[in-house]
Amino acid sequence: MDVAIVIPALNEEDSLPTVLSGLPEGLLEKTVVVDNGSSDRTAEVAEAAGAQVVREQRRGYGYACAAGAAAAGSADVLVFLDGDGSDDPRQIASVLQPMERDEADLVLGARTIDPEAEGALMPHQRLGNAMVTGLVRLLYGQRVNDLPPLKAIRAPVLRSLDMKEMTYGWTVEMIVKCLRQGYRVVEVPATVGRRLGGRSKVSGTARGTVLAAYHLVGTTLRCADGRVSPDLSAVAKELPRELYVEVTNRCNSRCLTCIRTYRTLEPVRDLEFGEFKRIIDQFPTLDRVVLHGIGEPLLNEELPRMIRYVKGLHHGAHVLFNSNAMLLDQRWQRELADAGLDELRISLDAASPETYEAIRGVDGFASVEGNLRRYSALTSSGHAPRPSLWFTASRANIEELPDLVDLAAEVGIPEVHVQRLVLFDEGLARLEQSLNGRLGPEAEAILGDASKRADTLGVSLSASGLVSPQESLREARPESRPWSSCRRPWTTIYITANGNVLPCCISPFAATDYAGLVAGNAFHAPIASVWNGAKYVDRRAAMRTADPVHPCERCGVYWSL
Repeated sequence: MDVAIVIPALNEEDSLPTVLSGLPEGLLEKTVVVDNGSSDRTAEVAEAAGAQVVREQRRGYGYACAAGAAAAGSADVLVFLDGDGSDDPRQIASVLQPMERDEADLVLGARTIDPEAEGALMPHQRLGNAMVTGLVRLLYGQRVNDLPPLKAIRAPVLRSLDMKEMTYGWTVEMIVKCLRQGYRVVEVPATVGRRLGGRSKVSGTARGTVLAAYHLVGTTLRCADGRVSPDLSAVAKELPRELYVEVTNRCNSRCLTCIRTYRTLEPVRDLEFGEFKRIIDQFPTLDRVVLHGIGEPLLNEELPRMIRYVKGLHHGAHVLFNSNAMLLDQRWQRELADAGLDELRISLDAASPETYEAIRGVDGFASVEGNLRRYSALTSSGHAPRPSLWFTASRANIEELPDLVDLAAEVGIPEVHVQRLVLFDEGLARLEQSLNGRLGPEAEAILGDASKRADTLGVSLSASGLVSPQESLREARPESRPWSSCRRPWTTIYITANGNVLPCCISPFAATDYAGLVAGNAFHAPIASVWNGAKYVDRRAAMRTADPVHPCERCGVYWSL
């Protein structure tokens, strides 16, 4: 069992030497310290102690933990430990014991107070902690005593949780989603003392603790309100809270990595607003709405109206889509911002005009680059959807990933995500172009260079499932059955521009029998009846076995965040 430890740290130069020197020898394969924007010598101290340092400029405990998890590589288990020294790192061994006995998927080092460490947990901290853990017990019937900084989780489990809370609520979201999805959550006692230096970023004041408790309660309720039956039964107890809607299947590119370029899977059309409204109206609650499929969303002029409707009906919903950004002029930028779009993912597989045209089939790099530079002005104003770049890696373009990181930093885009090539034996989507499990020294070196540049420039570089690009592109172990960690048949529904309901947005690429994918049609039947129709029930039943329904055996949980 390979174990990596992630230590988020903000201005912890005083305490880190003691924390790092106290880590148990021979137990940890990798030590990652995430510098979350420190103004002191936190990074230098960690590097001097031999730790790998990752710089995550976006402030937030969740951001730091996610960045550390992505950098942890091929570890089977991830341990999280704060850098303030309040938890004795020698206790890591006892936290890992339930994992070694295969008794747990998430282990919490539940804090007991060292009687000699007066003031380790202030009264307002204990009150806030008790309030949140009591709510968790009420909702799930399982006693949880703490939301501790010291914890261990199996890496595939973390990838399956689709973590969203990037500030105070990371730990409670992890606990609630594990309980919600039927994972084994175990507590072991862990003594806590006083922090070794500095001041707590959360609990140093009563006001800070109250604010944290407010966020934690909100996270608990948001996650719990959409809870899935812990036994993951074949018949879902309620409609999903995550919805993918293909607003158009028209496209202005001819990508050599996209199945749409080679096959017409459905009649070409835009989704009309009335059809979209009838779909949205059938969901009591939506947490996340993704408005893309096989097509370019900006070709549908009703897109801003659709975004407004979702945001008006489901106030807490996170709305996003992928775009090639060729049409992302200033008019579109303003309309998307005014409509309330939360996130804009830009598909960009090259850092040069020549490679762009070779992969995308059109001469569009100059337009995209210009639009991104203009978008940076909107981003700096604070009135813009959060942008990120999405790069589908292949042998045809991997050498340009470091330059793409440079471009992202230059135009003010904080995140670059590397995706694996989905194979369907046409265009570039062939085995000889794939890097999946076939990296080799040259590609490994390129990815290493890209990671170093990202670290230096303050760009977050990761791959699907909160792993590093190297780990995502390395072959999954055959015995791991990665599809068994997928929760989309219980949590997510995907509806095409023609109303067809598919398992997920990747399935059209991976399938050899497209008609067999279709579970029903949202234009012709209530979504609730499709959601628990025969095809969905059979798919859910097969997901926990060694023989999943096609095409899930060709996929897994590593494709998307």
